[in-house]
Amino acid sequence: MDLFNEFAVDTDRLQGGVWRVFDTLSDRIVEEAEIGEEPAILLSSTDNPKYQQILEQKMKPHIMKRGMEVDRKVKERMIAETLAETVILNWRNWTVKGQQMEYSKANVIELWTNPMWARLKERVLAMIGDVDAFKAAREETIVGN
Repeated sequence: MDLFNEFAVDTDRLQGGVWRVFDTLSDRIVEEAEIGEEPAILLSSTDNPKYQQILEQKMKPHIMKRGMEVDRKVKERMIAETLAETVILNWRNWTVKGQQMEYSKANVIELWTNPMWARLKERVLAMIGDVDAFKAAREETIVGN
């Protein structure tokens, strides 16, 4: 087993994200220029060091005030804010009831905290958790394909 092939991550993609196009069969990774008219989302990873750092900063006052127990709704809101700042970086071609939904941190937080969007949240979480999307790729492996 080559540890690089199995475990190394591309730190640029880990922080800068990868574009994923929503597809009925699978959410494929694409270059930005390939998006076209399809709905797409730019996602980094929660393994991104900024994610954990910002989440800890947001939670610290609540933990200090209440001990280790943080209200579920407060925690969910802090996670949504942190995802909006560090993981869900952009999207394209999103419509809701025929209206264009532009990317904004406020829209990310709304979608993440509104129970109506639970299935979308699950789908985005699956994309964020796709560790293969962030694996480092050796040039000779890419050239060989």
